[in-house]
Amino acid sequence: IGRGVIIMEKVYEKKNFGIPVTILIILAYFIGYSLVRSLSGTLLIAILFAGAVFSLQFDDKVKNAVKHSYIFATLFHLMYFLFDVLESFINMVFGGRFNNINNIGDFFYEINFFQRAFNALYTYGLLIVDIALVVIFGLFIIMALFKKDMNLFFVKTVLGEVASKPKKQAP
Repeated sequence: IGRGVIIMEKVYEKKNFGIPVTILIILAYFIGYSLVRSLSGTLLIAILFAGAVFSLQFDDKVKNAVKHSYIFATLFHLMYFLFDVLESFINMVFGGRFNNINNIGDFFYEINFFQRAFNALYTYGLLIVDIALVVIFGLFIIMALFKKDMNLFFVKTVLGEVASKPKKQAP
């Protein structure tokens, strides 16, 4: 019985429970990507993972990966929400789903120009956001495999970790 307690204490003494930092960072980015794709299915896992990382004093690289991953997941969720609002607006104003564009001449010279313009904005905008999502999380994972720490100023600003500029005082 005493030997089992010693083994458990050694596991708790190890940083990150002995799991390599790279694996934890990649796991953090995959969880963030999953949060964007399926919030309801991944939210509990994301909360438990973040709780373990921050309460059990994991490595700073893992904490940064969790911060970056969850902030970008939130931003992409907001972008998808804006596209849902745009789609609802188009459906409300024009009634029904988008029409297909057969050729470029129909796009500019037909009566439904505005409906087609919103359709193009929605379709290509959503495509750009999808590509950006894959590229950003892909770059995060590639950088983790090369053991480069991602420490973006943008995330520090969002979290309020940036030191405020000193105010100018009169001499």
